[in-house]
Amino acid sequence: MKSEAQEIESSLDRLRQRVKRRFLLHGLGWMLAAMASLLLFHLVVDRALVLPVLVRLTLLLALLVFWVQGFRRRILYPMRRDLGLDDMALLIERNASDSHQEIVSALQLARSLPSNESASMARIVLEQAKDRLSELEESRLLRPRRTFRLWAFAMTMVLGFGTAGVLDLPAFRVWSFRLLGADISYPRETFLEIQIPEGQANLEIVQDQNSGTGRGPILVRLARGAELPVLVEAKGKIPDIVEVTIRSLEGSGIERTLLMSRRGANRFRLVVRRTLGNFELSARGGDDPGTRLVRVTVLPPPTVTHLLTQIIPPAYTRQETFRREGGLVEALPGSLIEVHLHTSIPLEKGSLHFQDSDLRVELVPGPGLDPDPNPETGHGRPGQENPDLEPSDGERGPHYMARFLMPDKTDRYRIELKARNGLEELSKGVYSLVPLPDQRPRILTFSPGASLRNLTPNATIPLRLLASDDFGLTSVDLFARIGERTEPIQIPLFDSEAVSKDTTSRDSHRPLRKLHVLRFLSPSTIFPKGSEQPREGERITLEIVATDIREPDSQKSLTRQIALGLVDADELRRRLHSQLRSTRRQVESTKKVQLQQKEQLDAFLQGIGDGSGETSSGNRLSLAALDSGHRRIQAMLRRIRGNFAESLDAHIFNALDDSPPMVEVISLYQHYYTDHPELPTHDVSFYVEMNQARKKGDIGRMEVVGRLGDMFGISHGLFSQSADQALRALAMARSAEEGKALRAALEATGDAQRSLLTGLDRLLELLQEWNDFQDVIRATRQLREIQQRLLEETKGR
Repeated sequence: MKSEAQEIESSLDRLRQRVKRRFLLHGLGWMLAAMASLLLFHLVVDRALVLPVLVRLTLLLALLVFWVQGFRRRILYPMRRDLGLDDMALLIERNASDSHQEIVSALQLARSLPSNESASMARIVLEQAKDRLSELEESRLLRPRRTFRLWAFAMTMVLGFGTAGVLDLPAFRVWSFRLLGADISYPRETFLEIQIPEGQANLEIVQDQNSGTGRGPILVRLARGAELPVLVEAKGKIPDIVEVTIRSLEGSGIERTLLMSRRGANRFRLVVRRTLGNFELSARGGDDPGTRLVRVTVLPPPTVTHLLTQIIPPAYTRQETFRREGGLVEALPGSLIEVHLHTSIPLEKGSLHFQDSDLRVELVPGPGLDPDPNPETGHGRPGQENPDLEPSDGERGPHYMARFLMPDKTDRYRIELKARNGLEELSKGVYSLVPLPDQRPRILTFSPGASLRNLTPNATIPLRLLASDDFGLTSVDLFARIGERTEPIQIPLFDSEAVSKDTTSRDSHRPLRKLHVLRFLSPSTIFPKGSEQPREGERITLEIVATDIREPDSQKSLTRQIALGLVDADELRRRLHSQLRSTRRQVESTKKVQLQQKEQLDAFLQGIGDGSGETSSGNRLSLAALDSGHRRIQAMLRRIRGNFAESLDAHIFNALDDSPPMVEVISLYQHYYTDHPELPTHDVSFYVEMNQARKKGDIGRMEVVGRLGDMFGISHGLFSQSADQALRALAMARSAEEGKALRAALEATGDAQRSLLTGLDRLLELLQEWNDFQDVIRATRQLREIQQRLLEETKGR
């Protein structure tokens, strides 16, 4: 029985040795699989993320701790564990359920063999256990599947680890050193360098730690709302795409990825828009692990919160300083311009950059502005609202100003600001400089007009003109000469220095901007005694020149030239008589047209009967024809009236009427145009006034001018009353909707036409009387000339 017991114990001891070996093999496989997988994970992560030294050293320490702990748990502990024969028996019972605890029973009997009649039974049990142990297969007791799977996984990890090393041996070698904490980089094909161009955006690069490894961040200050251009330059193998990852540094830190657009062979560009909060970004592409970070701090840019210009005109203009809201400058060249502006935040520096001249004027801190010296609008320039109702400088922000002289040419200036935070304004305001030139003086002559181009040597020349200047006149001079053979004689019409000496009032210190001149000249007063006098048949040339007060160089007006011809009195009468004959023909033509218009109107009235019907399109055409004809008549009457006015001018100022009341006519002319200095040359209102004075008895009877005045009065009444009444009646007829209203308007037109015909007949009668009167005068003169010749012949004998 002892031999069977020893064999059982020997078999269990062998089983125990095999179990110990299996534990060792399984532990080694577990350690190999764990370390290979962890090292492969470290290789992949470090290759992808390029872990910093501190992280790699931490992972290395963790790997060492894990290896020590795994070695102790998976290898040392199983090898040191004391396994007894009972443990082996229990192992057999657990894995071979059909043994029915035979091995455990046999092992217990082997330790305490019975000596009684049960020995035979124990022997049988021992022999059965011995046979059972010999029949058991090791695979049933120690299952190899788990260990096999473990070693398969370990070999897979080892194979993957080795493959990674073989495929990129230089990188594997670098990783080996990096695993131990060495600070060296992996070899790669793509190298990306991120850049922030300063000149293309409103930003300031505060810090660019591009030293050593070049991994330091770029710190950027960017204006709120501005665009941030990002450039990436690729070296080595150029990637197909480059991505920029943007992460917000405020709130939840939202990330977004944007693709960069390619520019050229190796450059990529992206513009980050709508920058309202702080953020950071980096770029990656190809095998480059990622560029260094760009940290962007968004700050408010400087802005102009209030802008005005103060303009100080040149001293010679004697104008007050005035202000204008905004940056537009319209001023005289040489004016002192002050640009005042307030900004949202303090400035480091600022300037006005003139675009065309490329000059710069620096902004300086400005003093507090006084109230507007000229708050009300003056001289066509807008004023400023009540300064007490405007925000103060403190509410508007820091105050800055710049001074410059207004240039002679048009220019533009741009306001350039740079705040203390290093940022510039988002949009630089550009404003225009518009020089308002000091216009040269202007002269407008009213008289003598076309009717006084031919004068007698004893004529009176009514010189009536308007001289004006933007800022003031210095002098107005008249230069007269006879033909081209004499030097011009200067006659001062206005001299500001002489006026200043003659008066001490406040107005004498203000420059005269507008001068009305009314002078009565004659050839004898223009050319003084002792000088060459003009003769009949010669021409007198009058030249008028005005000078302004501009400094340092004054300006002269364009020369106004008036040419006057001297003719004999009889020759002038002949010419005027010829003009009146032409006027008579015009009156006859006007009467003829008026008669035609009357015939058309009578036919029209017969056609519409008593006006019980409605107006038709044919009526409208007839009315349009009547209206056109009457407008033609009105134009003819205007020319007739103008002819009479010119004839009156010639007779009055050439002394062709020697009646005593002519002095009163000249005096009335002077007073009337003194009160109405800017009436145009062909204005006839003076002769209307003269006729009214004649009717009142203020002016006595005049033989020649009286007759012409009567004819002028009739022509003026026909033009301004009868013809106008006819046109108004026709206008009512054209707007009439009923036949009765149309007939009433046409009958009113007929009354006006009859008045026109009566006036034209009276005018023709007066013209006939004028012709007869002129014939009598001409015959009387001829008789007088014959009498004078006879008297001279008698004296000669």
